[in-house]
Amino acid sequence: MSEFTQEPGIPPLKFVPSNRSPISGQFKDKRQRIVETIDAFRLGIDGLGSRQGQSSNFQQSFASFAHLSSVFLRKMVVGDQNRPSTRLLDPEMCESIELTFDRLVKIGADRNSLNIDLKIDGGEFTLTKLNDQTLKPEFGYIIPIRPQRFNILVEWPLPGTVSWIHQPTSANPWKINDSELFDEHRGTTLDCDAWLGQQLVMFDDTGISLKEVIRRTTNLEGAHAVNPQQSKASKRGKGSNLQQDRKIDILSSIKIAGLSYNHIVIVETALCLYRKLAQNKKIEHGIENIEIPLFNLVFNCSDDVLTSYGEWLTFAGTMDISLSGGLEFSHRIRATK
Repeated sequence: MSEFTQEPGIPPLKFVPSNRSPISGQFKDKRQRIVETIDAFRLGIDGLGSRQGQSSNFQQSFASFAHLSSVFLRKMVVGDQNRPSTRLLDPEMCESIELTFDRLVKIGADRNSLNIDLKIDGGEFTLTKLNDQTLKPEFGYIIPIRPQRFNILVEWPLPGTVSWIHQPTSANPWKINDSELFDEHRGTTLDCDAWLGQQLVMFDDTGISLKEVIRRTTNLEGAHAVNPQQSKASKRGKGSNLQQDRKIDILSSIKIAGLSYNHIVIVETALCLYRKLAQNKKIEHGIENIEIPLFNLVFNCSDDVLTSYGEWLTFAGTMDISLSGGLEFSHRIRATK
């Protein structure tokens, strides 16, 4: 132990020796990490912009960009375990850079009812018992499968697609940008928690928030390798809201011109946040060109876009088969009123 004494009568100053390495990794404060995260996200924006006009490649690239967007949002505004201190834009940081957020767009009462139908006409399920020694069939069962139907009623448009009610041509495409999801002209702004807590849609009688969609997508697609079924199994007995997760997974399986609805929402949310940060004069990010490329959807419909919605509004999920009898099940998805 080293001792240092400066004046008589003053107890010596003692330092406890340490055996650890005198060097450590690079320390970065939150502002540095925010700038790095902004720069990384900008590379993703430019990469997706280069895929415009390449339909099949664009769909794959858009899904990848949605994963990047979910991670960007997780680091910036969602954080971990519902603790604001774990996000880069914590309440103190938002206050210091005077960052506020916009409300979701309001969808008017004039909505279109679009039905997505899945059905099984019927069939049979065969079960065979094998001999334990010879592994040859001993006896079997034939169980009839009765017709089953599953229906999702979507009240169109949904938040994130507010102007997507016309024929999407090259002269007038469907635009993927934050103005489809957020309304910066609605007056009062929100803090980060209130922004993420807004109800994105109503699924039957349950609201699904913006934060829930972001977190579920990050967990299943952006940051982990767990599929929804494994996620459900791992959460059993832990008090998790499995029904809510299931509804978010169904919502994610709704495809609009080949793009997941949840992905569209997450990309538009990330673009909104990026634009606000890029325009913020209190962050020294060094971005010279803050313009965001236009991401457009263009496709041909055989008829009016709202009449021929079966050509562009689809469901990419699955339907469980019931052996106990025929089933008719329906869900309703709509914007809040």
